[in-house]
Amino acid sequence: MNPAIMEAAEGDVNLTLIFAIGIFAWLIIKEMLKFVVKQNERKKLAPESEAKEETREKIEKLVRMIDDLHKWHSKTDEDGVPVWYMRRSFEAAINKLADNIEKQTIVFTKLIEKIENKIER
Repeated sequence: MNPAIMEAAEGDVNLTLIFAIGIFAWLIIKEMLKFVVKQNERKKLAPESEAKEETREKIEKLVRMIDDLHKWHSKTDEDGVPVWYMRRSFEAAINKLADNIEKQTIVFTKLIEKIENKIER
């Protein structure tokens, strides 16, 4: 065979081999990039999903707390006054004050009666 043809054939083989290696490398890089992109998309979605779930849980907790607050504030006494307006200690103090006023009124009435009796004599 002609040495020039042999050299040309070897050059074509080398060139073909280089192209084949280049295409193979390009395919590997392409597949790796697809994999990396999918992993990044999953990582982006996961925190967003977790954040959404966490936000949903916080909103549900807030709704429960508001419902509890509504229940507390909607309770009323026998007069229809909401119970949370008055502390029990305040109510006890008012009752004690009323009892003392009643006792003082009785004492004052008896005192006036005694004074009137002394004046009449």
